[in-house]
Amino acid sequence: MSRIDYLRKELYELNSMDAKDFKRLVDTKLRNYLLHHYRNNPFYRDLLREKSGVRSEEHLPKTVEEIGRLPIIDKKWLQKVKIDKNFTKGVEIAGYVETTGSTGKPLRIPRSYSARKRFGEQCIRFMLMGGIDPLGHDTQYWVTHYYPKGDPEYPEGKDICSHEGVAASLEILGHPENIVDESTRTP
Repeated sequence: MSRIDYLRKELYELNSMDAKDFKRLVDTKLRNYLLHHYRNNPFYRDLLREKSGVRSEEHLPKTVEEIGRLPIIDKKWLQKVKIDKNFTKGVEIAGYVETTGSTGKPLRIPRSYSARKRFGEQCIRFMLMGGIDPLGHDTQYWVTHYYPKGDPEYPEGKDICSHEGVAASLEILGHPENIVDESTRTP
């Protein structure tokens, strides 16, 4: 089954679930996500301890209703911690997402291969929910800003895309001919 067919099937199944099963699924996914980051990201673990008093996995939210206990990660925190390839244990960096720099200096945030794939899938889900078939016959026009092979300030040589979801979606979709990606490229 292709990835797009899997996403279509998944959306159909989600829309067919009763409310209790859907709630249970959402709570389980949230819990697994929080456990992963608590176990593998020392910076996030320290933030949870400092701002929310989370001292162990048992103190993490177990339901969506409890998510308000989590601190909001803001730009100041992201600038304070060293965000690099060692940010999360055992995760390989696929590329970077860059903010616009409206406050003076752009912030570059690494994105793992798995996060990039999930983000691309999320973008495809949004299209499908909106009635847009990304593999349909209609021509689609997407615009992104893209640094091929990175930026001299960041010698890792990873691609940087302002609209990471577009790049990740195109990878999942296999770069279909009906999508015109007019990326502005920074040499």
